Amino acid sequence: MDSVTFKPTTSLVKVGGWSLANKMQKKHPLEGTLASGEAKTIVMPKTVPLYNDGGTITLSNEANQKVDGVSYTKAQAKKEEGSWLVF
Repeated sequence: MDSVTFKPTTSLVKVGGWSLANKMQKKHPLEGTLASGEAKTIVMPKTVPLYNDGGTITLSNEANQKVDGVSYTKAQAKKEEGSWLVF
């Protein structure tokens, strides 16, 4: 099960209309808000896999502008199932 966890923020962030995309630009829409101090885990659907040979994860806002993104290597992706990659 692939997932992405957002670190706690210092203020409320409305993510409705935002999306997470994988290296193939397949997008998973986000809903709701991230409360101040809340860490939130998003389980990625099978239609938007995070690849085990390395890749990228891109966070885009409702205007489809990149807000943040990370890349990871094949070696990082091969870590034990359930382990965290911190960026």
